[in-house]
Amino acid sequence: MKKTFLWIGLILFILSIGLNATLLYDQKRLGDLAAREEILTATVFELQRLGYDEKEIQSITTEHDDFLLKGKAPEPYDYIVYVETTDAPDEVKVFTWADTKHSKVILEK
Repeated sequence: MKKTFLWIGLILFILSIGLNATLLYDQKRLGDLAAREEILTATVFELQRLGYDEKEIQSITTEHDDFLLKGKAPEPYDYIVYVETTDAPDEVKVFTWADTKHSKVILEK
């Protein structure tokens, strides 16, 4: 009887560790939702300032630094936004924060 409870407890403990590891990995992979929304909003305003409207933008995607520089990116570059437009469909515009205060985004290329 004691062995059964011991095995059940061990299995639950291992499942708990696996679930926690999965959740931590997803959180690290996706990054902070508020930070991602902040740079997306700033990028959309910058695109409007550059003269683009909604119909000229094909896609907007973000990447967290874990995919780019293995977590070693300096703080303003923790998110990078990629924008594809209809005027240059083969060219991807890359936006990042200009400084650590997140005052504005800049077009990298």
